[in-house]
Amino acid sequence: MKKLLMILVFAFLFVGCANTHTVTVTYEPNGGSILNMTSTVNSNSPQWYPLTPNKLNSYFVNWYLDSEFSVLYSPDALLENDEITLYAKYIEVDQEDFYLVAFVAVGGTFTPNQLIPSGGLLVAPSIPIIEGYTFLYWEYVNSMSNKQGEVNFLEPITEHLTLEAIYSTNNSYKTS
Repeated sequence: MKKLLMILVFAFLFVGCANTHTVTVTYEPNGGSILNMTSTVNSNSPQWYPLTPNKLNSYFVNWYLDSEFSVLYSPDALLENDEITLYAKYIEVDQEDFYLVAFVAVGGTFTPNQLIPSGGLLVAPSIPIIEGYTFLYWEYVNSMSNKQGEVNFLEPITEHLTLEAIYSTNNSYKTS
């Protein structure tokens, strides 16, 4: 009986872990600086954010899976590949045709930045998930205009913004 139980446990662990693998991520910063040119990550990492490069007089927009910037990176790419290359896209700081809206969901699932045409509307992203917390809203912070508050997705975008995910603790969550 013990032997059968051990076999069943081993089979469960083997099948449960079979879909997870290591992915090597190579960065193409396109003129930006980055600390590491490669990373290794578990394929089942919905909270994993790629490194953010810096480029003089530019804002980093997003990572893409192709050099033409047509396929936006998402954690799904980790599930489907053993190796990926990410290409950095930027906009110049002084241009005013588009505004960058950066999403910060520390610990939450991946939320890509958005590049919004001047006066355009922000698209509500998927709700970032953190186990044990309930997402409440996106809060904007802009140090240049000294504005802060809950995002109104019906208000036109007229400046670069950073949006932070605001959560409440789920009191029924137990860590044991």
